Amino acid sequence: MADSLRWMSWGLLLVALDFRIEGFDILPDFAGFLMIAYQLQSLKRREAVFAGENSTHTTPSPKIARRYNVAAILATVLAVLSLGDMATPLAAAGMDMPLNRGWMLYGAAGQLLMVFMVHTALTALESQLRERALPETAERVRLSRKWYNGMLWLLLLASPFILNAREATTYLLLPLGAVMFIMELLLFFTWRRVAKVLDGQSQEGPEA
Repeated sequence: MADSLRWMSWGLLLVALDFRIEGFDILPDFAGFLMIAYQLQSLKRREAVFAGENSTHTTPSPKIARRYNVAAILATVLAVLSLGDMATPLAAAGMDMPLNRGWMLYGAAGQLLMVFMVHTALTALESQLRERALPETAERVRLSRKWYNGMLWLLLLASPFILNAREATTYLLLPLGAVMFIMELLLFFTWRRVAKVLDGQSQEGPEA
């Protein structure tokens, strides 16, 4: 399980980092989303094994497995959608053409799916941690989920105002992009921290 979380964190880093040459992303998001989707499916398959290892229950949880499955499907959809983002509008490549509303709405739709994917995956992880007698770690995951969802919903709600601020759109995108990057780093370190705790639990036992 810890290895899956680490691979998911690396996949998320591919999504968060955006290095472009003449508008083309050399670290494609779709590869990151596919890594996340594969590891979510792996977590779903491992739920039956996880249920019997240092856990307070002895049977797999269909609810947790379903949540991981839904999150994996959403990650796969995001991978497909991200193919269209490999080449940005000319404005992002330093040209003199403005960002159009179609691209802005496309990005907002992707962020909405991202919110649902993260919410579902972290909810499943939180449930697993509580059943594995790791309440403190589960609570940290819950807080990370609340922060991530809250900030992303604020950005989505702000999108219509950004679309109407035509002259300031480019300048508004910079701080919003910074906020999104910080939230993705929060998620990255959340998965890494949980993986470290799980490694430690296998040696020390459950939290008090």
